[in-house]
Amino acid sequence: MMGNSHSALVNLPDMLTMVLQALEPTKSIEVKRVNSFAYLYQHAEDPQVQAEIDSQTWSHVVLQAQRYSTSQSQTYPTDGAVSLIQRAILNYATPVLFPEWGLKGSTTETTYVHRIHQGIAAQTGACVAPIGLSWEWVVSVNANIELYASDGNHANITGTLLTAFVLAETITGQPVDLLSTFHTLDVPADVQALLKQSASQIVAQHPPCDY
Repeated sequence: MMGNSHSALVNLPDMLTMVLQALEPTKSIEVKRVNSFAYLYQHAEDPQVQAEIDSQTWSHVVLQAQRYSTSQSQTYPTDGAVSLIQRAILNYATPVLFPEWGLKGSTTETTYVHRIHQGIAAQTGACVAPIGLSWEWVVSVNANIELYASDGNHANITGTLLTAFVLAETITGQPVDLLSTFHTLDVPADVQALLKQSASQIVAQHPPCDY
């Protein structure tokens, strides 16, 4: 995994590992995040990132932090994301794009960000995990479920779990809504059930990959 704070806070790599392990109990799972916060165009120029992908260690490379305009008034290059995707494919890894959720209260940002990533995928063949769209669905169904941290930008533990569910189903192609409750997490069972429903329903409506 690589990106900025959205792919690192509240232990997303550990939570993703937990969900993947539940989906694939007979496999050895390792999720590693590049130890820096940066946009994808900066990661693409990082020798550490290049060496990690070139190691052919990974089945998937998760790419978060395509730069975009929150005001939707500017267009930023996607060359860095394209370069990383091409590098992943050359090293037999499946690239997974991670479009973030919009700022709390925004009505258009999530769709805007998702479409940017769809454009990159159309050019490269990468998967697009419909993370922001899944957040949007949960908020529309039950506005009392809080996915955001206090800054209205980053995820709290509930939002992080939802993100992990969407990524895990994108990576494996297996429905997370069949998983049991994770009792070690401070997220109520009924909320977990809705998060899993959201992940599986939105992945079905917006297929991330050609499985």
